[in-house]
Amino acid sequence: MNNDRADARHPASDSGAALAAAGPRSLRLPHPRAREGSPPQLWDCRDGMRRQYVVGNPGSTMTIPITTMRARAPGELVIERLLELQSGARPRSRIARFLGISPLADDNLSWYLGALGEIAVGRVLAALPAEWAVFHALPVGKRDSDIDHVVVGPAGVFVINTKHHNNKPVWIAGGTFMVSGHSKPHLRNSAFDADRVERLLFERDLASPVVPMIALVDPRSITIKRAPKRVQVVDARRLSRWLTRRAEVLSPEVVLDVVAVLDAPANWRVATAPDPDLLVRFERLDREVRAARGRRMLWVAGLTAAAVAGILVLAQYAPQLTAGYIELFTP
Repeated sequence: MNNDRADARHPASDSGAALAAAGPRSLRLPHPRAREGSPPQLWDCRDGMRRQYVVGNPGSTMTIPITTMRARAPGELVIERLLELQSGARPRSRIARFLGISPLADDNLSWYLGALGEIAVGRVLAALPAEWAVFHALPVGKRDSDIDHVVVGPAGVFVINTKHHNNKPVWIAGGTFMVSGHSKPHLRNSAFDADRVERLLFERDLASPVVPMIALVDPRSITIKRAPKRVQVVDARRLSRWLTRRAEVLSPEVVLDVVAVLDAPANWRVATAPDPDLLVRFERLDREVRAARGRRMLWVAGLTAAAVAGILVLAQYAPQLTAGYIELFTP
């Protein structure tokens, strides 16, 4: 935080224009079917969102479109897992819908909240200036593991772990991270993700330091008694401002090199094939969850109003009722 500087950004005409004009920049990567002695294989980056695999030889050229890592949506892996789990949930009955019972299975609430948190952070990061590149849901390790967000810009490389602790107090002291009085391994996990990205860049001769971060979404409060030594903890609403006020540490050329490495699908665990209806299906589920919540609130408001009305009526007629009971039981 001591290195913050309000005027530390590259002007958009520098790295921002360079990122926008990255095509036709190419990276030499091994083709999965390439054989020794075959022609050069290239990933051809033309628009920053799509890549084409080009196999060239003197007689012909074959082009196969492949989605890049920058095309992944915020929370994509979490949403995939949520929808997969929801597909096995029992459909709600008409009575359940009428009463406002949530369509989410009990075990799926954490996945749903996680998706909302990553989408919220993704919305914040989308507002960064043009000289910044943003990646979401980069698949690593096992099936359900990913890196929530990686941001690359003039201020460096930042690995961001989103935590949606809705209306819960967060307390931090050095290496201790507590949510509602319960210890969480968020600091350790964030540093591990940053180390993973740092090793990836080092293996490609890019010795760029990587800063681990935790973005907190909708906490009730954030209390930092003693700042962690390495991991930066930020309220998600302040994330964009925090990043753009950092001092410049990377040249536009290095930013482009780092982005090219992170953007290559070959550098990450093989993910499932993109589902074009994924976000549409999630939005449908989200509408159902919100509608059920709204119906429950109406029921609570209606029952509360009925209870209050009953108490007022009882209070109004209490003297007459009391007198009647006394008269009834008096000899």
